[in-house]
Amino acid sequence: MKILSLHCDYIKFKPLQKAIKSTADLQEKDKKEVSVKDPLGIFVAVEKTDEGNLKKAIDNLVSNILDLKDKVKAAKIVLYPYAHLSSSLSSPDFAREVLEGTEALLKKQKIETLGNLLEILSYKYGHIFWKVHIYFYVELCLQ
Repeated sequence: MKILSLHCDYIKFKPLQKAIKSTADLQEKDKKEVSVKDPLGIFVAVEKTDEGNLKKAIDNLVSNILDLKDKVKAAKIVLYPYAHLSSSLSSPDFAREVLEGTEALLKKQKIETLGNLLEILSYKYGHIFWKVHIYFYVELCLQ
């Protein structure tokens, strides 16, 4: 799995269509522009090597997001599937499961997440953590 994180002063986005085809359809009421102040943008590419252990993939992603959020003290999370980070992508259904599971775990901790966007504008802070690339692999448990 690869993630690109951007700590921003704000992110504005307008959901235009589904980011992953197998997710629920966007309703007209959901297609308005949204502005999020002080978010940590998390752009995620779920890879083939992540498949086989959904729970571990979700747990690793959540752990890394929370670590970054604590370091930069971001108020909110913008979570987005970003296939451009990898040339070895997982299946769209597995990626959707990882992102939905990640969102559910973050919401349990009262962390707001936003997704399904295609038109985006952001302003990034200039501190050392504004851009962090993280690579990690899910260990497959073979019995």
